[in-house]
Amino acid sequence: MRVEITKPPGIFVDGVLKSVIISEQDDPSPNVVLEMTVKGVAEPVRVTLGELDLSTIMRLARGSTVEKIRDAGR
Repeated sequence: MRVEITKPPGIFVDGVLKSVIISEQDDPSPNVVLEMTVKGVAEPVRVTLGELDLSTIMRLARGSTVEKIRDAGR
């Protein structure tokens, strides 16, 4: 996984997806947390995706011109 800060100077963070945490039960605003290890950082970092983020990803995946991405969105 790579995180890019698009504002110059364009810092990159390279890492590996460690786990996916889904909070569904008894949560008024469910989300998905992507936890990843990052080179040079001792503790895992987390990216939290809310309902709007997830629906945007699914909508874009379903409309992709790449068949494997469309299939993953089903």
